[in-house]
Amino acid sequence: MTAESIYTNSDNFTAFPEPDDVFASDFEKSVMLPLAMYRPEGFDEEILLATPFGSCEGLIGKEDFNEFIGEEWYSYSKVEDKWKLDCTPEDLSPFEYNFRGTNTETLKSYLETKKKLIEFGRLPKPSPPGGNYPLFIPKEEISSGSNWFASLSKRVPFRLLDKTNEYGSKLAILYDGSGNAYKYLGYLYSDVYTRCLNPHLHFLYCAPTKRVLVGLEFY
Repeated sequence: MTAESIYTNSDNFTAFPEPDDVFASDFEKSVMLPLAMYRPEGFDEEILLATPFGSCEGLIGKEDFNEFIGEEWYSYSKVEDKWKLDCTPEDLSPFEYNFRGTNTETLKSYLETKKKLIEFGRLPKPSPPGGNYPLFIPKEEISSGSNWFASLSKRVPFRLLDKTNEYGSKLAILYDGSGNAYKYLGYLYSDVYTRCLNPHLHFLYCAPTKRVLVGLEFY
């Protein structure tokens, strides 16, 4: 059963962790934003949810290199309790200008959002309509009809299941090159954390390799 959307920090979810606490090197600190530490139901370990700044088009890799880095996907792995990107600086698109601003503007908006969450405990939407923005939406099923799956399937091995979703699309499982299955954790709206980014970020986790794979979906 899929858990409900997450709106606040809890024992299993902490938004805006400190970069020094989660990133393995200055490389990750210079190109990524740590969004949250998340312990899914049934997991004994916390998983980092993070995003690179992205290019002015919102893309990550210069091209679709391999299963770990492409224009619309990226991965990072846990090494000695910290997380490192599974690519080199040369693989990344230029990040000076992001989807809706510079790196400086993106970071400024990120820090303003962090301050707002500390102040209110939630991220209120403008009124009307009111309510709160979700920090994360847990999900379990991968639809083969989704745009982010279509991008990942260019380089990431997958298997289609006989089961379909409510729209008639077959469900799917993604694997790494060694045959280890990824578990789909869910997604978040990157512009909830900083207004300068755009895509939905879909997070998958491979426990045997301690790797997070992230697919982008623009809207």
